[in-house]
Amino acid sequence: MEAENSTAPEWETATTEQPRIVELYPNPVADGNVGEFVAIEFPSETDPQGLALHDDGRQEARLPETTLDGTVVFSHDPAETRTHTDHEVYPLDGHIQFAENGETVTLRRNGTVVDSVQYDRAAETELWERDGDTKGSWRPVEATDLDPARVGGGEATVFVLPDASDRPVGLIEDADERIMLAAYTYSDARITDALLDAHERGVDVQVAVEASPVGGTTERSAAQLDELTAAGIDVVAFGGDTARYRFHHAKFAVVDDEALVMTENWKPSGTGGQSNRGWGVVTHDGPTADAIADVFVADLGASDSIPWATYRDSVAPVEEPATAGTYPAEFNPERVPLQETTVLTAPDNAETEIRREIQDAEESIRLTQMSIGGRDDPLLREALDAARRGVELRILLSSAWYAEEENAALRAWLDDLAADENLDIEVRLADPGGRYEKLHTKGVVVDSETVILGSINWNTHSLRENRELALVLDGEEVGSYYADVFDADWAGLVWRFPIGLGVVLVVTGVGTAETARRRLAFE
Repeated sequence: MEAENSTAPEWETATTEQPRIVELYPNPVADGNVGEFVAIEFPSETDPQGLALHDDGRQEARLPETTLDGTVVFSHDPAETRTHTDHEVYPLDGHIQFAENGETVTLRRNGTVVDSVQYDRAAETELWERDGDTKGSWRPVEATDLDPARVGGGEATVFVLPDASDRPVGLIEDADERIMLAAYTYSDARITDALLDAHERGVDVQVAVEASPVGGTTERSAAQLDELTAAGIDVVAFGGDTARYRFHHAKFAVVDDEALVMTENWKPSGTGGQSNRGWGVVTHDGPTADAIADVFVADLGASDSIPWATYRDSVAPVEEPATAGTYPAEFNPERVPLQETTVLTAPDNAETEIRREIQDAEESIRLTQMSIGGRDDPLLREALDAARRGVELRILLSSAWYAEEENAALRAWLDDLAADENLDIEVRLADPGGRYEKLHTKGVVVDSETVILGSINWNTHSLRENRELALVLDGEEVGSYYADVFDADWAGLVWRFPIGLGVVLVVTGVGTAETARRRLAFE
């Protein structure tokens, strides 16, 4: 589904005192468009006498003769429609049908136009929602519309990968009651063993993965998901004909009254600690865990949640590249107090909230991303506006072979922009220096006191088409921790010199080995 290719309806005038069309669902996936509907918002206790819907003036369907109030849905197949909406559903009396290729839908009372909408094309399984008097947008019919969940106080354990690869599996090993694990890709055998053990001791375990990740589902992933399913664990794949999002890209777990949110995938290169630089956090308060659990439950209740055992036959597994790196643990996990935690989801609310956090920046923004979705990326534009008002902007991007050319081009453009406008902007491509293999982090530190981390990439696909989840963490100690990680990764190279008795001196910084040796001589 490509929501941006749909053309939003154009509305004729309608007053707030009159009923008005607020939703249209013209193109269900079912044969014959079974379940299509229109939602109408009625003033208090509206008498529907004389009200009828018309499609391009050719067909008519009368509304039921019962007092109507608030938003009410009308359909020729109420039973099917009730699976797609939470509003009250009434049957239509007539033969109106909504064309997939576009038409005009009009609400009339005794022949007089009350409200009217014209649309050019309706993408399959997309719902049009009215926004204000004349505007609206398309979205998948079962997509959530969640507000940010804000929780005051509490504590969290902050960590980075590959340094603390024991943290995700350790949390699962300690589970007593519930585990809800959400993944884009999944193939970490240690996690599988921990989930199986948890299931054996009576923990309620549920696992959800993306059905069609880029590059395909790997043989290792399919085998482990098969093993979980065979043991009786509920495993689902998000996708199929009714997929609400381009990708289920979230990476989190709810374990009892704690929640783990990461930038990394549940695979050896991510949670396994064998490759990627990533950020993670475990929150220790029930309300945050419950807010994230609500997202998980809402997604599992949608029609694109397919049992793995059902979806498995359509999967042609591919080989997963081997990873076997080992890296030093420079940053230990730390338990820190929080002023506030905010749970963000995409496409529901993340873009607006992240832009607001950037708008509030007063001193500095540290941004680390594998890549950024071009010069017109909305979050990058917001960060550039912050730089124009005097905020220091530092951007660290991946130097991996598949991103290096694109990231180098963006760096050159930003360098020129900074010079032309005299802005305090600096961009670097990460130099792992033996501390990790490649940068995969999706994190922001604002003014050293607000941190945003999770699965959200800085591109419009991630913000507007994927299911993503991230946390905004407010507090001086959490900001200081990730600022230190960023600054170390920003510095780049690491040189290690044995100085006797098993002691190794570590020197960081961008430069040559000779520079490091000279620094050692003075230190």
